[in-house]
Amino acid sequence: MSLSGKNGNNCASCEFQDNISLLRETSFFGALPLEVLKVLAYLCTRETFKAGEYLFRQGDDDGCAIYIISGAADLLYACEDRPCTIRSYGAGTLLGSLSLLGRMPRLFSLEATTEVYVLILEREKFVKGIGAFPETFPKIFQSLIRSISDWEEAFLSGHAESCETCIKKTGVSVL
Repeated sequence: MSLSGKNGNNCASCEFQDNISLLRETSFFGALPLEVLKVLAYLCTRETFKAGEYLFRQGDDDGCAIYIISGAADLLYACEDRPCTIRSYGAGTLLGSLSLLGRMPRLFSLEATTEVYVLILEREKFVKGIGAFPETFPKIFQSLIRSISDWEEAFLSGHAESCETCIKKTGVSVL
């Protein structure tokens, strides 16, 4: 794992502007005011993971949101004696945003399948940064509500008629 910029690019101002753009692209951060995005973009770090390295492991509570800038990674779940691949993620994916809001042990592991370059925001930094803007909490919670509702709606439309067992496990949006 490396903390240096990709391809030796050390332009801090360029990276800062890029971080703002990347955060703005996500549903979790996208509705936040520019002043808040600037603070969060400043608090982010970038890391590179080689193929086969884990970005996080099942059971860990690292408290990090990870945005994949480039590369690919597999989401794994420990099944009996071996990991089962759930799905693959690539550039433009934000993972772990819920972990910014509180303690949340990972239910899955994320393993790089290629070299992966990511933007990371740690819970402690997020809490300190967002603490200066308490008026943004409703926007963050609204984005989470929308994400949960959109996910469940997509799940239902894809499984409602084909999997009675799956459909009985839904209802997250009514919590």
